[in-house]
Amino acid sequence: MLLGHNFDKVAGLNASSARGIELMKGGTWLVLRRYLEEAEVDAGNCFFTNIFVGLQPHKSVGKMVAPEEYKKQCRDFLHKQITITEPRLVAILGIPAAEQYSLSGCATPHVNLDHPLYAFSKGRFSEECASIVSRNATKLRSALDELAVEGHNTGTVDSH
Repeated sequence: MLLGHNFDKVAGLNASSARGIELMKGGTWLVLRRYLEEAEVDAGNCFFTNIFVGLQPHKSVGKMVAPEEYKKQCRDFLHKQITITEPRLVAILGIPAAEQYSLSGCATPHVNLDHPLYAFSKGRFSEECASIVSRNATKLRSALDELAVEGHNTGTVDSH
């Protein structure tokens, strides 16, 4: 499971609806695909979700402007998603998602990664971006490999 902060802003949803599909070509998606490719993770085997299931009114970055009760409801919903999908690992993208995950009560193994937009902000083709991508892909691959070894030893990890 890959856990982000929030889906988008209202304008982004409207644009996706007008096209009939989300293109997933923004900075977050461009770098996230690089994380997965370098970690040798098939995106088709991933469940993508967000801690907040709402939309930002004007921009999709930054803190979610919402009352605490809404945030709690979103954490409860995340808990249900994890119960249903039974991921082996939750890859948490960025600090806001990590903060909310820690409050969710979920006990699924997780790895904290830099939000892909952070790497993108360093220049999509820069050495610094490539270094951030490599570091995060290595963290993701290592976490998955560790779970595979533990699962092999205990028989508890399945093919989710």
